[in-house]
Amino acid sequence: TEGIQPSTFSVDDCELYNPNTGTWLVTGSLIISREWGSVSLTLLTNGQVLVEGGITGYWGVCNEVIEAELYDPLTGSWSSTGSMNVPRSGHTSTLLPNGHVLVAGGIDLFGGGSCSGTVLSSAELYTPPCISGSTIYADTDGDSYGDASNSIIAESCDLPFGYVLNNTDCNDADASIHPGTEEVINCLDDNCNGIIDEGKWIQKANFAGSARVNAASFTIGDKAYLGTGMTSNGSYLKDLWEYDPVTNVWTQKADMGGKKRYKAVGFAIGNKGYIGTGYDQDGSLIKSFGEYDVATNSWTQKADFGGSGRQNAVGFAINGKGYIGTGGNFLTQHNDFWEYDPDTNQWTQKANVGDTLREAAVGFSIGEKGYIGTGSNSNGYKNDFWEYDPTTDTWTANSDFAGGE
Repeated sequence: TEGIQPSTFSVDDCELYNPNTGTWLVTGSLIISREWGSVSLTLLTNGQVLVEGGITGYWGVCNEVIEAELYDPLTGSWSSTGSMNVPRSGHTSTLLPNGHVLVAGGIDLFGGGSCSGTVLSSAELYTPPCISGSTIYADTDGDSYGDASNSIIAESCDLPFGYVLNNTDCNDADASIHPGTEEVINCLDDNCNGIIDEGKWIQKANFAGSARVNAASFTIGDKAYLGTGMTSNGSYLKDLWEYDPVTNVWTQKADMGGKKRYKAVGFAIGNKGYIGTGYDQDGSLIKSFGEYDVATNSWTQKADFGGSGRQNAVGFAINGKGYIGTGGNFLTQHNDFWEYDPDTNQWTQKANVGDTLREAAVGFSIGEKGYIGTGSNSNGYKNDFWEYDPTTDTWTANSDFAGGE
């Protein structure tokens, strides 16, 4: 915290260092900017940080500071506390066993902006606010964050060793886990916000097949499957690859039968995967539809998709049935919607997806409902969002997608 910048003599910005990750994070700024080397920082027994005195100003102008501030790690902000009796800079600050802070020595500039002054021999004592009668919490791991399930009532003004005023620690047996720390990928809630490993991406093994765009995918059990697509040199594909998240390994599986394709759609029903529709290297839109059996690592040709051949459709599965809808055919887009029954190997047309034609939309299912939204047509990009109920064969308009079109 605090220091010299090229354009100014004193600064107020502060950062927190995380020794577990070796990184710095920006936190709240000081109320008063203070010169590097002119102040002392003291970690108090309640987890707060005291800064007092110092010099503020710019090159050649030194204004002494008598004020003191407290940093609260829970809020990441500074607040004013009692000022010193004598302004001083370059002094020492020592935390005493009873939680008080002894400040001694330094230089008094006597005001007026001068950068010279008298060396001090005086000392003064900072007494934190009295906590007698307050609930205090055990801090077993010494990270300055207390355990809400382990508390006592303070019997004196001073905070006893091993206790703090806050109760925000979610693991008082591990000093690296507490509010404000950086979340890391370890299946733990490092920052005690109730979310494990939030907002983090982990680099995994590169896809083992050819680099491609507009592939189709589905999941069966705890494995993911990716296939078809187009390479950077315009070659179309019909290969299939399995990803195992436990071993972080990609394994090639049996090629899909029929034509090579891209911009197809995929979904899974039970332990079978399905890929259909798309666009082939001959310039034709495809209706063919295949079923992949994990147990035998084989593909079986199924009934062609019930609608017209298309690309950029969406698909999902609900309660043992597969669904494909929307998409485009070069000249226009679609909003028709079809249900596939694997038991009868038949397609049945269902209610259209709203009244908007679209392709390259997004589709997924949650529980017993399906959802389709976004995409584009000849009039531009879309952000409307629809919910499908297969029981009533109806679509309901939900709130528009909150991101950009």
